[in-house]
Amino acid sequence: MPKTLVTILICGLCAYFALFAVRKSFRSRLKFGTYKPIMMIFSRVYLLTLVLLLPCLSAGQEVLRGLSSNPVIRAKLIKDRQQHITYSPVTDTTPVILPFFDDFSANAVFPSPDRWIDLFTFENTDFPVYPVNLGAITFDAVNDSGMMYPDAIPGPDPYIADHLTSRFIRLDSVFDPVPKALTPSDSIYLSFYYQPQGRGRPPETSDSLILQFLVKPGYDSITPTDTIHIPDQWEPVWAMKGMAQTGSH
Repeated sequence: MPKTLVTILICGLCAYFALFAVRKSFRSRLKFGTYKPIMMIFSRVYLLTLVLLLPCLSAGQEVLRGLSSNPVIRAKLIKDRQQHITYSPVTDTTPVILPFFDDFSANAVFPSPDRWIDLFTFENTDFPVYPVNLGAITFDAVNDSGMMYPDAIPGPDPYIADHLTSRFIRLDSVFDPVPKALTPSDSIYLSFYYQPQGRGRPPETSDSLILQFLVKPGYDSITPTDTIHIPDQWEPVWAMKGMAQTGSH
């Protein structure tokens, strides 16, 4: 209970007991009418004290809770549905060329399909604190419909939530300013900044941010009796555990 509320509550109770004592001591004299105006004033003060106290008691019950959905994503989906705009994962396997760059400054809610194939992250300019560029992609445990994942419940069992997957990228050549084949000596590298928490809730220590490279795409293996799907093979190359706000890294 806030200190202010405690103080007001104690004052209200003191006023109640004081008025009760005054009323009891003056009860025998009221029939003579001598102290009637005084008692009316005390009664109004007592009622006023209760009226002022009730809003304080009501405010003391407020509880801050996390959202179970992302209202920005929900609003965009509703608006786009009215305009007959639909979203689906990118299935085009045509690779993009180097350089591959995205600062997420479009603030388009979903990542650009020109570079990314899924919609499970939130593109925005609001969550990062002093970002190194204008925009950011937020991994917030909210799916592509703007709702919390069904598995996002307290417990020891881990689950895969948000993921951001790039389109295929050609790593054998560059075409700007002139076409050129690349070799291992050209030192192609991937760099990015990340920031835990931002203006949201800090990640749990059991949370993790993982970077993976695709080693072998999935495919269907056809046998005389069945068709077996072989899933993508991913290789983890970097990971970071959840932590509180420590700036951009």
